[in-house]
Amino acid sequence: MQDPWTLRPREITTTTFHDAVPADGQQVRYGVVAVDQYGNQLTPDTGATVADVTELDLRPTAPPATGAPLSYLSTSPGGRISWGLPGDSNENGSRVSGVAVHRWNPQTETFDLIGVDDSSAGYWWDSTQPAGTTVYYRVTVRYADGTESGASQTAAVTD
Repeated sequence: MQDPWTLRPREITTTTFHDAVPADGQQVRYGVVAVDQYGNQLTPDTGATVADVTELDLRPTAPPATGAPLSYLSTSPGGRISWGLPGDSNENGSRVSGVAVHRWNPQTETFDLIGVDDSSAGYWWDSTQPAGTTVYYRVTVRYADGTESGASQTAAVTD
């Protein structure tokens, strides 16, 4: 795994490592290279053990979404979903009344409604966010006239 800042292999000094990237079916190679106090080491090219794996592909199979009037949608480990609304009403002039949060359910292959934020806070906490996996969210905007926008594009988080 490459360190994005130094462009060198990432140095990990702990005994465990959780690769917190979205599980999107990518092929990756992991290797453990021990270095002694004198700098001696085996590299993957000189005999260090490597493991080539293909990640699970947990991406939603639902069609791409369009229509949510958001300036951004982001997620954080621990369950925080944040969004930005560029306006406070729809094209008919009806005011925003809330945001509905949907989470991908791989068993049913649908986005399930998991909560509604009526506070206009710009964020919501998913207190039941599963750990140790990649989770995908979409949001829709609700309006005072009873209409609801289309869904946002998905935002992923690996916890």
